[in-house]
Amino acid sequence: GSALTSRLNSPFAGFYDPSTGISYVADIHGCVVRTISSNNMNTAQLGTLFGEYRTCVSSQYNNPTAGAGATIGKPYAIWGDGNGHLYIPEVNDGRIQKYNLNTNEISTFRSALSEPTGVWGDSDGNIFYSERGSGGAVKVIPSGSSTADSPTALPLPSGVVGPRGIWGDTTGNIY
Repeated sequence: GSALTSRLNSPFAGFYDPSTGISYVADIHGCVVRTISSNNMNTAQLGTLFGEYRTCVSSQYNNPTAGAGATIGKPYAIWGDGNGHLYIPEVNDGRIQKYNLNTNEISTFRSALSEPTGVWGDSDGNIFYSERGSGGAVKVIPSGSSTADSPTALPLPSGVVGPRGIWGDTTGNIY
């Protein structure tokens, strides 16, 4: 519905897709991924991509289904790869979900994680994520390479404890 009448509980992170003009918002305490679209500066529509808006307690929603009926517990961040996929870390459920915007299917990209808090990918198709619980960051190489899907721990600067997110630049620096 209208952005003026719809609700967000705790919008924690967002991703803007310039090819569609749609923003995706991870609402951590609403247990929902929202869409925000606008056809002009005066009108914005707030929709639900997936999840059920509620005050959530994670871990009881561990069985994702395909399409808009999928549930998600405590989405902490969101990132899109530009190829129709969104990656959403669920901080309390210890996994990263992968949502296909073309088929409306959700799958688990990584599980058995320690409070994943961030996700980002580079132009080579590598996916990086941070874990608050383990205090680390991990790189996952894309499928099709000789070391595909082999997670590699990344060194963090001295003093970094419990990272809350991850991002990189075009020169290969990870933040």
